[in-house]
This record gives sequence, structure tokens and C-alpha cells, in this order.
Amino acid sequence: MHPTHFENLKVAFENQLYDLDNIDQVINIVGRSDQIELAAMSRQFRISFTLTDAKSVKSEVELSASLKELANELLGLDGGFGCDLFVHFYKEIAHIDRQCEQINNVLQEIWEPSLPIEQVLRFTYDIKKAEKQSYLNQTTIRFNRKLNERHMNDIPQLLAYVMKSLRELDQI
Repeated sequence: MHPTHFENLKVAFENQLYDLDNIDQVINIVGRSDQIELAAMSRQFRISFTLTDAKSVKSEVELSASLKELANELLGLDGGFGCDLFVHFYKEIAHIDRQCEQINNVLQEIWEPSLPIEQVLRFTYDIKKAEKQSYLNQTTIRFNRKLNERHMNDIPQLLAYVMKSLRELDQI
């Protein structure tokens, strides 16, 4: 049986990112997760990394496919199959209004303006550090189309955008 679009894209992302880590040494891979959700029979792959020379921001590439998408592909049915792609950026910030706007502006310049950008802030309250509170900003870029094997050639350019985003976000 032929591997699914999910499997082939996952391997393509892994190959590119591990080359950037092990051969080019421009990133450090700091996490990896490959999950099958048995209750919903879906797949999710996540790989996270930082730039070797800019560690204040972490990026995570997430690829996912639902049961319907996997079944349509395996059964050769017409319709929606492929994978969803998300790119997440994580950065500690202290000045919410200013830094969130800067993050949004930087990412709007680098990525397609039509791509939705969502920022979620998290913090852990510590009474001893209440005046010096920092927030974890998770910024997510969601791609509006399903990815499949026809998008393999887009991966190097997409990762170049991620690297540029990491460099720019590190300056905020």
C-alpha cells in the first residue's frame, strides 16, 4: 500500500529540519511528537526547534489529518483529503500591547496577508513575581488549504519563512 500524504509530508518535513539541525547546524530541534488519536483515528505530527543563534523564540511545525481525510485518500474517493498545516511561534513577552502588535506586524510582512494569525497569551501567577510578570505568547499561523504531495516543493520556502520569522521575532 502506498504511504499517505500525511506520512510522505511528515518525512519530508523531518528530512529538511534534521538537515538544518545536523548538517547545516542553523537550528536545534527541541521536541518531536508523532501521535495517533485512537478515539478519533486522526494523526498529528509536531516538531519544534529554535535557531542556534536566537533562542528566545521557539517554532513548531504541526501537520495533522483527520479520519475522513485519511479514509478518502486510502479509498481513492474524491473530495477533501490532505493535511492541515500550522506553524506556531512561542516567545516570552512582558509588554502585551506593544509586543503583540509587533509580532503581528512582523508575521504579516513575512507571510501571506490572507493567512490567519492568532495570538494566545498564557501566564503562571506567582505572588513573589507579580510586578515582573511575563507572558508566553503562542502565535499560530493556519494555512487555508489542505497540503498533499504536490506541495513537497514548497517545504524549503516555507521553512525559509519560518527561519526569517524566528530571526525577526527574536528582535522583539
